[in-house]
Amino acid sequence: MNRTEVSFGVKKHNADRFLDAVSEQLTYLSNVRFFVVEENDYKREIDFKPSVIYNSKHLIITESNYYARPHIVVVKSEGSTTGINYGHVDFRELEMEQLYGAVGLKCPIRQVYKNEQGEEVVMQDGVDVTPSREKVIWSDNTKQFVQNLILQAGEEATELVQEKLNETDFLKWVAACKNVVFSGKLEGDNSANGKVLQAMSRIIDTKTLKPVYPENKRIKFDHMGKVFEGFNIRLHTLSNKLENGEFKIVSNTTDVDTWEKFDVDKVYFRKEGFTRLKDAYLMKENGGSFISIRKKSTQDLEDKCDDPATRPEDLVLYEAQLGKIKKNQIEIEKYLSESENYRVYDDVIVPDDFEASLKEEEEVLAATGGGTQRLTPAELRELNKQIVGYTVRAATARHANEWNDSVWDKVEPKLSELRATKTVIYYGTDADSDKLKLAAEVLHHFTPSISQVYPGSSWTPPYSNGRSDPMHFFMCHPSRFTNDKGELSHSMAGTINRDFNCPQLIKLSESNVKQVQNVENIKHIDEFFYAVDEEDNLTCSFYLRVYYAAHTMDIEIVQPFFENLQSINPLFSQIYEKLDYVKDKLSYKLKGHHHNIIDEVFTRLNKMAALEYVCMTSPDDKEAIANTSSKLFIASDIPGAKIRIPGLEGLISYYKDFTETSQHVLSQISNYKYEDEATKREIQLYLKAKGLLEMTIPVEELNEFESFISLNL
Repeated sequence: MNRTEVSFGVKKHNADRFLDAVSEQLTYLSNVRFFVVEENDYKREIDFKPSVIYNSKHLIITESNYYARPHIVVVKSEGSTTGINYGHVDFRELEMEQLYGAVGLKCPIRQVYKNEQGEEVVMQDGVDVTPSREKVIWSDNTKQFVQNLILQAGEEATELVQEKLNETDFLKWVAACKNVVFSGKLEGDNSANGKVLQAMSRIIDTKTLKPVYPENKRIKFDHMGKVFEGFNIRLHTLSNKLENGEFKIVSNTTDVDTWEKFDVDKVYFRKEGFTRLKDAYLMKENGGSFISIRKKSTQDLEDKCDDPATRPEDLVLYEAQLGKIKKNQIEIEKYLSESENYRVYDDVIVPDDFEASLKEEEEVLAATGGGTQRLTPAELRELNKQIVGYTVRAATARHANEWNDSVWDKVEPKLSELRATKTVIYYGTDADSDKLKLAAEVLHHFTPSISQVYPGSSWTPPYSNGRSDPMHFFMCHPSRFTNDKGELSHSMAGTINRDFNCPQLIKLSESNVKQVQNVENIKHIDEFFYAVDEEDNLTCSFYLRVYYAAHTMDIEIVQPFFENLQSINPLFSQIYEKLDYVKDKLSYKLKGHHHNIIDEVFTRLNKMAALEYVCMTSPDDKEAIANTSSKLFIASDIPGAKIRIPGLEGLISYYKDFTETSQHVLSQISNYKYEDEATKREIQLYLKAKGLLEMTIPVEELNEFESFISLNL
């Protein structure tokens, strides 16, 4: 068997970088095998090639998230199935928003020559590279070529969708199209095509896809007005109406003009008129709303066509418009009637006892002035626009001593208040339970307690350790607060006690996640641990930065005597307060504890800190920063990291130097703040003899620390 073997000797400290470089650049070469020979001559094979699930003329997609951003794959010629990975697409150079997804864009190298007339002739379009072919040059030609590739990805996505959407049931076809266009995936489709479409949806606008209905190529999933031309589509929602002193439950109707509002499971075709009783019944049966479809009248157009006074040129237009509408009405009504979900409003039979129950509910509304007595919890939530969530609570069981022994408290915040939150709220689902619990432990010493949130309460709520328990969600009280809980603190708005600016935590069901997505101050829990700032530096939430500082501080305890020196110089007390503030945030439940989530988080934080150190010590050495970035995070284009607390390291260094020789004596003196003049004078003589009063107090670091804390709280 013919083959070529290439061997390299690599120094141990460069091994990781070499492994990453080979894995990154040669990942799409199917016939390459990679072996590592250890110092003891042990030979092992590195499996570095992910499974390719899509390989087209322009794109190559894998199941791996190793390259979670679009990247350039330089190929020999258009359509080649293999190539070299040249790294991530620079969307800033393209003047485009950053896109994500493990999608490789196949790019030949641009080849040109000049003819006898000196004109440039393109032999092969593609991207420009450096003469050594080490990296891509983001020239105008490169930008244009890559932008065109992204457009062509949209065309390929449409073809994939069309192949999959072979559903002939019209309403099911609409539901499938909605799922693809608005979520970028096919419901329940875990096939290769489904995964490919999900990857593509991250680099294209799925709303531009226009799938065709298999039974009628004329019908495309376009604007609702085109698909349902000649029909009135209305959304009927529950509403209360005061009429002659009596409350009536009526249907509030609005036009449905976008697909997002069109729920195929609530559609009723209406031929005749409507009744209030039937509307109320259908709304109750369908969770508070239903959709009616009815053919529009074409009488006005018909009259214009029959009118002898109509000009011939207008008659042509009216007849064409009338024919188009009638044809669409006939076809759409036929497809609707053949659908499994087809239901006719006129055929619905309201149960005999429904009218009596509706009347009873209206009497309750009248008796309570439109109140909510006798409504079920689900109806009450619907009326108040509340959603169900869960927040973290410290466990009370005797054996529950670990951070992840915490349990969940049910909360039912109003959706309007949740979306208008002024403090940051981190959310997750069941899959994020451990992350939410870890965040709760990190926030333990930042979060307001029960006594702060409910200062009027003089009792211990059920299943609680006490009034000092942290409350990780204080927009509304947990359902476990069954007794008189007192009044909410006025500082809830964050104007009195800045503890109330602390992030809140909530766990939601998958179905409720859509209610909070794209809200400015509501973020997924992953952003608590991993984030990117405005300058593209890797970072994390402010609270995790402070906790990480406490976690890595090499000071066992901040000596109280240091605060007592304020009578000699107030700056000593300020330094003590800053160090004690950070040290106080440490949790004994996490220190030295190992868990896959904890290890993942702190490994990444350590890498961020290492990258930041290089950026701080060699800010102008771009090569060193790129090499460190590549070694730690695979990608070499990360500009830096922000994980340290400004000024803190300088304060720690000063404190350690100051207390190294003085703490043995001063920690034994109990005089509070050394206010006695004789004691103060003796301590000054002692410090002067030690040379400690000559040490330069780090005022600049104090100011940096204070500014950072104040800015983020």
